[in-house]
Amino acid sequence: MKLCERCGACFDDTEDQCGFDGSTLAPLFAGPRIIGGRYLLEQRVASGAMGIVVRATHLQVGSTVAVKLMRPAQEGRHVALARFQREAQILGQVKHPNAVLVIDFGVETRATQAVPYLVMEFLKGESLLARLERRGRLSLEETERLVGPLCEAVEEAHAAGVIHRDLKPSNVVLERLRDGTEIVKVLDFGIAKFIARGAAPPSVPAPVSLD
Repeated sequence: MKLCERCGACFDDTEDQCGFDGSTLAPLFAGPRIIGGRYLLEQRVASGAMGIVVRATHLQVGSTVAVKLMRPAQEGRHVALARFQREAQILGQVKHPNAVLVIDFGVETRATQAVPYLVMEFLKGESLLARLERRGRLSLEETERLVGPLCEAVEEAHAAGVIHRDLKPSNVVLERLRDGTEIVKVLDFGIAKFIARGAAPPSVPAPVSLD
């Protein structure tokens, strides 16, 4: 798969130029832009030091999902893969309407590369950081409306023995529903950790070789 760094569009690795703006495409991994046999990667929606988040379509049911991809060429791939596995494991433990829903996790081999991917619900809305940058400050009423559900999600995570450790405005999304209602969603449990709560933490997924 290749990516247009300018507009974020995804293409099969047989393409060399972006069909939208003519930019040279950057390779991510070998083969087509279908991962896991059912997720068609379409558009980058976010990026970070460890990887990118791509809007995708589930080919069997037609739903829109968010797929988090680890950049295969980065340094410390084994550490990054462990973080990916841990994030999938943690999200599987946190069941709350104000925490992002994890749908799938896998590691797909492309040529000599292992490509880890984490599939989550696709959220429509803006981050709390974007809201604050746009508005400058929030009223007490709006702050109370947002902080209450956020605290409930964090409390649910704590009850499951999970500490987020990176709770900040950019990791909170305000999802807008069709009726105009907003739902607070907590994201990015990648550096969260399990704590003892009277039971052993869930077993860690089997390690995957990146050699």
